[in-house]
Amino acid sequence: MTGQRQEVMAALFVDMGVFASDRWVREPRAKYECVRCQTTEGPVKGADRVAEFVARIRTDHPANNCTANQQGAHAA
Repeated sequence: MTGQRQEVMAALFVDMGVFASDRWVREPRAKYECVRCQTTEGPVKGADRVAEFVARIRTDHPANNCTANQQGAHAA
């Protein structure tokens, strides 16, 4: 690190689930929490849905769903 202060803007939580005996004992799940706008997206469940969610949420939320960004745009 360069010594500059860095802030946490969001958190992506992923539970990979438990797969045993050819079946899901606990399905994978994920959720995204934005510190800036105080919203949570998800949780989503299931391996395919979690993979899609993780692939897109870090860019989709700030661009489309973050009310903190929308308020800043309206103020400018």
